[in-house]
Order: sequence, then structure tokens, then C-alpha cells
Amino acid sequence: MAPRSKEANQAVLDRRREQIIRTAFQMFAERGYAATKISDVASAAGLSHGLIYHYFKTKEDVFTELVKSATNVFRAVTRYGSGYDSDPLNKIRVITEMVFSMSHSPESAYYLNIVEQAFISEGISKASKKVIVENITSSIRCIRDLIFEGQKMGQIVREDPQRLALAYYSMVRGITGMQTKLATFPDLPASFSDAEVIVRSLKNPEFKEKPAVAQIKEKRFSSLKIVRKTFVYRTRISQKDGFIFHNEKVTKAGAKGRKAFRIVTEQENGERMVALIHAANLLPIRVEFSIGRAKANHFIDYRDDRVIIQNPQLGIRKELRLSGPYYDNYTVPYILQSYRFESVEKMKLILVMDGILGWPVGPYGIEIRNTGRETVKIPAGEFECHKLELSNPVFEKRKVYYWYPVNGPRFYVKRNILGSVTELMGIQ
Repeated sequence: MAPRSKEANQAVLDRRREQIIRTAFQMFAERGYAATKISDVASAAGLSHGLIYHYFKTKEDVFTELVKSATNVFRAVTRYGSGYDSDPLNKIRVITEMVFSMSHSPESAYYLNIVEQAFISEGISKASKKVIVENITSSIRCIRDLIFEGQKMGQIVREDPQRLALAYYSMVRGITGMQTKLATFPDLPASFSDAEVIVRSLKNPEFKEKPAVAQIKEKRFSSLKIVRKTFVYRTRISQKDGFIFHNEKVTKAGAKGRKAFRIVTEQENGERMVALIHAANLLPIRVEFSIGRAKANHFIDYRDDRVIIQNPQLGIRKELRLSGPYYDNYTVPYILQSYRFESVEKMKLILVMDGILGWPVGPYGIEIRNTGRETVKIPAGEFECHKLELSNPVFEKRKVYYWYPVNGPRFYVKRNILGSVTELMGIQ
């Protein structure tokens, strides 16, 4: 057997380190710092006790790494949201919605418990506490700067920006903390977080927000070219599962008096998705799902200033306030056909998720970059492709990949969503 390359060895090391961190997160969060031993983490991760010390010298080093990850969540969101193309008040709204959306995820409870331990435990190292102070200070400073800008525009109440930022952080941290606890009590309401409550507490009562209009100042994508064909795909969730087949087709349509594109996806089990996006800017209009002739009751309805999400399967009905260009998770593979592939810079988008793919409901900041060219062999043939990577600055490990042919038409021929792989079978 040929020896592994340096890249392969590094990949193994990275996976083991991630495995240790993921296991340690749960154990430290549930048992506490004092009651958790390195040998327990090693056993739960399926590794030898001694092997862990190749990655971390002490238990404190492991915990410090967890603290970095936990406090980096809010820091990453605030940095991402502050760079969003909008006014200060709406940037705060975007940041708050993203944080509240993530509070529904199981990881959030672990993050909060780790931070809480680092705050109050006397046995925690100075290094861990220093990390907390630095990351939280950075987050609060970012919010303070947005508040200051909003005050200059008359959007936000006149008060010391630092005090308002501290109040904001305390409210958000308190609500997200309660949100994660509510999930363990089935008799209590599953969700009460609302970014508008926070926004209203900061908003100057004399300031009148104009109704939001979903438009983009500069065109981010080239024009979407319609291929009048039906594309047949197969999907396998994991290596243990069989293939699921579906068809996809895009046609021209009209919606609300404007030109639009209609996207239809039909699964072999009879489930059907119909989505509409604006032809001019590729922003979503509506996405709905049905099985057979059943009336569509799972939908995502986009308005000028909000989106309504109804998902009976997950027991969800939620309304989010929107402002600026929001895109939809289900329609993103089609708008990426018009991605400017010659660009080497990362593109930032806000995607709305409805909970199906394991992401909590809400808006998420997504970064898109072209990682280069790659030859792809699939049932439909062999293609020289551009490989696009979609990642979230907070959940860095949850990356999604799409492959688009270098020579058009640029329909996607392959995608990988957290290990679930879809491949093009043929074109009809």
C-alpha cells in the first residue's frame, strides 16, 4: 500500500482534532469543567488517552479551544452582519435574527454552557477568560459602532452607545440562553425570540422607517439563461442509502406583474417543489411544496419587507422582517448558474432557511467562493467544472459545494450538502 501524502495525513489529523473538540464540547457542557477528565473525552471520541496529547497538552488547552469556538460564534455573526449592505438599524436586525436562529440548534446550548463556566469557575485558566473578554469586547464594540452610526442618522435613541451596546448584548444573551433551555421543556413554548423586540428597544420613536424594498444596488449576477430541457438527478444521503431520483426544470413566467422564472422539481415519491424568482435580480418570490394533488401547505412566501415560513412537518410558522437582498436556500443552485465565475473574491449573501436541512429556521450569512476547476465524472458524463464553496462564518464545518461546467450552459452537474451528494443523470 502506497504511503499517504502530506495532504492526506493532514486531513486525518484535522478530522481527529475536530472529533476531539466536538466530543469535548458536549462533555464539558453537560458535566462541567471539574467533573470532565481527558480520559473520558478520549474514550467517548474512540481514541486512546495518549493520542489526545498529540493535539492538546492539558485539559485547560482543550477547554480554552472550546471557549474560543463558543465566543467566536457571536463575534463572527456581528462581523458578518456589520458588513452587510444596509443601514445601521437593519444591520443590527440582521445580526439579531441570525443569532436567534442559531439559538434553536443543539450546539447553542453547549456554547452558552461553556461560556457560563468560563465566567464563573475559579478553576478555569486565565487564558480561557482572556479569550472570552477579547471576543465579547470585540462583539460589543461592533454593535456600539453600529449604534453610533444609527444615532447620527436619527435611527437610534440618544444614549451612550457603549451602554446601549452592553444592554443589547445582555438582552440577546439572555434570550438565547432561555431559548436553549425551553427546548428541554416540551410544555413550554418552543420559540419566542423576535429580533423586532430588540430593534424596537433601540429605535428612536421619532424615526420612521421606510417600507423595505428588496432590491440590489449593484447587480451581483449575470443574466440567467434558460435551457429548455429537463434535468434528471439522483441523490444519495449517505453511502448506506439508496438513490432518490428527481427532475428539475426552469421556465419563464410572470408574477405580480413582473417577469419571473419558474423552477419545478419533482421527486419520484410524488413530492413537488414550485419556486418563483424575479428575472431582474433573481430574488425569491415564493417556494411551495406539495405531494401529488395535495394542496401546498409547506411554503416560504417572500414579501417586500418580510418572509413568512410555514412548515407543518416541523410544526413551524414564522414571520421574519426583511430589508435588502435576501435569497432562498432552495433556489440558490439556480441563481448560482449566473455566478460571475471569473471573480476571485468571496461573495456574501443572506439565505433564508426553513429548517429542513438541519439548519434552524431563519436568515444565515453565506460566503461563496470559486475554489478553482475540477474534473467531475458522473452518470451523465465527464465535465470540466468550476467548484463553488458555500460556507457560513460561524458554522465553518458545514460547507456546501456545487460544480458547474466551465463550458455552458451552466446547470449544476453535482452538489454536496453536508455529505448528501446529488449527481446529474441526464438531460431530456
